[in-house]
Amino acid sequence: MTTPDDPPAGPPGPDPTPPLEPAAEAHDSTAEPPPEGGPEAPHAARGGLWSRLQSTAQKIAAATKDAAAKAAHVTAEVARETVSVAREGAHESAEMAKHTVSHFDEVRQQTGAAFGKVGKAVSDTTVSIAQSASKTIATASTEAVRSIVANINEALPFLERAGYRVSEIELGLSVPPKVLLHLALDEEISDEVREALLKDCEGKWFTRQLIERLHNVRQIQRATQFVGMAFDEIEIEIALIPTVLLHYRKVHQHRKLDALTPLADAAQAREDAAKTEERADNERLNDPPPASS
Repeated sequence: MTTPDDPPAGPPGPDPTPPLEPAAEAHDSTAEPPPEGGPEAPHAARGGLWSRLQSTAQKIAAATKDAAAKAAHVTAEVARETVSVAREGAHESAEMAKHTVSHFDEVRQQTGAAFGKVGKAVSDTTVSIAQSASKTIATASTEAVRSIVANINEALPFLERAGYRVSEIELGLSVPPKVLLHLALDEEISDEVREALLKDCEGKWFTRQLIERLHNVRQIQRATQFVGMAFDEIEIEIALIPTVLLHYRKVHQHRKLDALTPLADAAQAREDAAKTEERADNERLNDPPPASS
């Protein structure tokens, strides 16, 4: 049995429920609404970031400016302190320099006065010593010259008896004085005569020493020969330590000494022959031809 609420029976008809919408539309109906502001939202976001960067840069610049101001202030303070210290140091140095210069000036004056006194004393002493020494040297030199001259005068006759002739005497006025005797050998004496002559010189020390020295030098001179040279004279320097010099002179002043030089002789002969021939040619050219009869 049917109730009034039940639908009438009959064949099934079309479903009165409307068909469902496509999935795309359902997706569109559930999508989130666009952000506020519409399409200009990304630009606004970028503008906010730039504003934050500018703000940060301004803060950094302000901090840097403050730091620079503080550094400048500290530097100025340090500079002022440095200038003050330098000024005080310069003032103290100037005062010290004035004191030092004054002290040095006093020391210089005192030192100069002291050296002046010492110099005058030394000068006076030096002059006195020099004068005294000059007088002493002059007296000693005069006495030494007199003594040497007396000894030589005593020895001269004995030297001639020993075969020597004194050709020249040189007197050197030095300290001590020197005398040079130039002796030439006139004749040889025998050993017997020389021994007897030495006995006659007893008590004459200078003469005896001179004759003995000449005899020893004569022995050396006999053993000494130079080619083309002949013994000429003996020179004796009489001083604290006597010196004996033997003089030799060339026998033939203008003749060359003989030597075994065949190559040089041959070359010289060729040169001499060429010169002779050249001289003959010049004479023939200069002589006028004989006059024809």
